[in-house]
Amino acid sequence: MGSPGGHWRATDTSPMCRRSQVIRARAAVIAALRSFRGAPWNAAGVCVTLAVSVGAALAVEAVWNTAIVRPLVFRDPATVVEVAVEIPPGVPRSAGNDLGENLTPTEIETLRRDSSAFDWIGAWAPRTYVLESGLTARYVGAALVSPGMLDTLGVAPEAGRLFAAEDHEAASGTNSLFPEPARDVVILSHELWRTVFGGQEIGSAEVTLDDRTFRVVGVMPPAFVFPSSRIQIWLPSRAVAQPSSGDGTRRTSTIATPVVGRLWANATPAAAAEEATSLIANLEQRTGAERVTVVPVQESLTASLRPTLVVLRAAAWLLILVSAFTVSSLRFSRAVAERRAAGIRRALGAGPRDELVAGGARVVAEALLIFVGAVFVAFAVLGGMRGFGSDLPFAEAWRLGAWSLATGFLAALVAATLTELPQLVATARTWRDSALDSARGQVVARPFAFGFLAAGTAASMVVLTGVVVLGGSVLALREGRGGYSADGLSVVTVDFGGWGDAAVAPEARAALLDQSVSRLGELPAVRAVAYGETMPDEQSGRGGSYNDDGRPVDFTERRIGPGFLGVLGVQPVAGRELIASDGPSAEQVAVLDRSFARRLGDAPLGRTVRVMGGAYRVVGVVPDVLTFPVTARSPTIYTPYASPAGLSFPFPRAQIVVRTTGEATEEVLASVRRTVQEVDPRLRVLRVESVWRQRSRELGSPVLGSFVLVIFGTTGVLLSILGGMGHVSEHLTREAPSIAMRQALGAEPGALQWEVVKRTALATTAGLAAGLGGGFLLTRVLMNRIPWVASPETVLILGPAALLGLALWAAAAVVAWRELRSSPWGVLKAL
Repeated sequence: MGSPGGHWRATDTSPMCRRSQVIRARAAVIAALRSFRGAPWNAAGVCVTLAVSVGAALAVEAVWNTAIVRPLVFRDPATVVEVAVEIPPGVPRSAGNDLGENLTPTEIETLRRDSSAFDWIGAWAPRTYVLESGLTARYVGAALVSPGMLDTLGVAPEAGRLFAAEDHEAASGTNSLFPEPARDVVILSHELWRTVFGGQEIGSAEVTLDDRTFRVVGVMPPAFVFPSSRIQIWLPSRAVAQPSSGDGTRRTSTIATPVVGRLWANATPAAAAEEATSLIANLEQRTGAERVTVVPVQESLTASLRPTLVVLRAAAWLLILVSAFTVSSLRFSRAVAERRAAGIRRALGAGPRDELVAGGARVVAEALLIFVGAVFVAFAVLGGMRGFGSDLPFAEAWRLGAWSLATGFLAALVAATLTELPQLVATARTWRDSALDSARGQVVARPFAFGFLAAGTAASMVVLTGVVVLGGSVLALREGRGGYSADGLSVVTVDFGGWGDAAVAPEARAALLDQSVSRLGELPAVRAVAYGETMPDEQSGRGGSYNDDGRPVDFTERRIGPGFLGVLGVQPVAGRELIASDGPSAEQVAVLDRSFARRLGDAPLGRTVRVMGGAYRVVGVVPDVLTFPVTARSPTIYTPYASPAGLSFPFPRAQIVVRTTGEATEEVLASVRRTVQEVDPRLRVLRVESVWRQRSRELGSPVLGSFVLVIFGTTGVLLSILGGMGHVSEHLTREAPSIAMRQALGAEPGALQWEVVKRTALATTAGLAAGLGGGFLLTRVLMNRIPWVASPETVLILGPAALLGLALWAAAAVVAWRELRSSPWGVLKAL
């Protein structure tokens, strides 16, 4: 039977006692669930806030599990490694280390022959081809793989076969120092096979790459990614030729290529790297300061994504903890009403154990509500993450799995426990109190409330700073911090290779581009159009050097059409830009950027600059355009597209820039593609894409991180406001008797409100100050780690801080005003 006071003895095992325990436990659970109905808005605010925090964390965890933790489909994936050479910082480049991070054929053969760590080792070479499919063409990433590379991975093709030994035998007459396809056979990725051939049987399928026809012999399974997520085609590479020198000896190739190997089961990457460093140093082809690095392919594939996810995971769990501590103030404000009900139950025979059961039931129920809401939030966040990170590794596989859901429920349970912890602790303390004290609503003050609010505000301010810094930098790139505005700007990449043998001759290209510009300018949504060989912020371009008082100076030459810089919004700071009359028969003129112009002195206009391809008279100077996304500066000269030098050394492709009214829609981009194709069938349109979309794709994980941080920042602001409101409610609950007495004695309402709000204002002000310090440190870290992140203007940080502080103080004042409007006599009667 039950002991007096409602306590249960361990020896109470009779059926009647067990039934009594079940009844009392059920009553406790019902009482816990009814507490939600007693304060629906309070419970909804707690659950919704925590659901957003847990949902964002659940989405990040899902990406982590599917992209970082999930093993590759290779056989023993941990033993498949990338081998590279690392040059220590501070070591000057010289003839001994200009081979770079890749390995030469001699070094690869040395490791294959003498290393005891590698079961297999070989090279691959990256390539970019133009894939022709019907009447469309596009860029595809390809890899030339050495013999046995795909076999050693241990992955069977989804259809067809892998490369055979004869596929790597060079055709007669080939003799090149560069890796080239040995035979005209290819293996396709599952995605490319599905989009190009609709997943049909291989049969005698063929693909055309750079006007060369290849027979498809295999298709890899959907989960196969190697050696890079951008690779969609694999070709058999022949052995690199070792041509004879003039004296009849064999000449060693120094063309370095990326290397992949498989370690023996008992070998570690660190031991393999140490051994490889020693073997390569013995060749004396390098300076000896280099070190060989051996990294699992799993790590290298996710290297661009891993740091961002590490930061986001840490931020997510921090936000969950801050959320729980912050909204616990809202729960504590319900302490009096719930404890009075508990006191009545104790007076009727319930014990502290009943209250703990009720508290546990409330924690579980709250965790379930949070988890259900978090799943919906996670689905929405994952959709956005897939959109912003579509070009990142395994993006198509980012989804909620069993392990992610289990982690999400654990996070919801932790958040609910921390939220209810003050109530559970207070219930445990009442074991020493009488039922009468509980019935009167005696409240124990929650410790560290001031610190929790300040810490939550500081954390929110740090996250908000991250949002401002990253988001502001992204917007600055879009709005032209790099030198031109991307607002409404799209790029059309055209190839002059034609279909089959119908290539466009160099002397006819400018005329076709002029016709394309004229036709595109007639489209309703198009404001301005021009063309050039490359975009001014691309890292590609014609390199050269000129003599500056005896010193060679490297520069970049970019050939552009009339009005190209004007369409981009790059306005001359002196002189003019290139115009239509600057043709091949006119005087050769050029426009310099500021970096180049400074080399010529104070008056560059009218000066003659001699560069590779001819001499040009300077007619204009424009601002520097920073290389995207590394924000590097290189002296640049802009020369006419149709200059004689351009005809002698033509680029196979050109870029048409289109400025539209507003951001270009898919319909507008399709119309642009169709118009260019109608000008001349030989113009192959490889890509039509907005500059903003292109930049987002190139930035990759930082844009993904910015998207998630915006969610975290929004949640942090909401948490701070709720925390301030909860802090006021808690203070009013704890000090209700004294405040009621002062109200009854005629105290001024304004003075009472200020007294209540003052403590909250002090906590939030302290939190904002600490958050600004943490935000400053975060800004330094981001600027050091991400090259395109710029130091924000002070107002961009102080502005959100001031708005956050005002929102917190206003929310606290509203709660205090609302609560202090009620009559004090109800509280006084309860005493």
